[in-house]
Amino acid sequence: MWYRLTFDMSASSTGRMLLHFGAVDWQATVYFNGEKLGKHSGGYDGFSFDVTHLVRKTGNELILFVYDPSEHGMQPHGKQRASAISKPGAAVYTPSSGIWQTVWLEEVPEHYIETLKIGQASQR
Repeated sequence: MWYRLTFDMSASSTGRMLLHFGAVDWQATVYFNGEKLGKHSGGYDGFSFDVTHLVRKTGNELILFVYDPSEHGMQPHGKQRASAISKPGAAVYTPSSGIWQTVWLEEVPEHYIETLKIGQASQR
């Protein structure tokens, strides 16, 4: 399935601009202003792209292609089955695909924390 959004920026940015996806089920390919940003597989975790070099004051275009093979692929699918569309009932659910969490742009400073890993201190 395809998604398309066009938008203008309400203010000029002084830092970096990150495009975040809360979750997309299942495999997403993201394009921003004509450039392929990348792919992400996994329906339950968020992902982001730095779009600082691509964002414009007006005429921004976000395009997203989502592929979800439902129970025919190797990804987790729980009780979702394509067969539930034509034969509902029992303990199966109609499959759902696509964007199912928030998508947003975030302005961050030029230098920011991208990831954080917290580990257990060694026991003495």
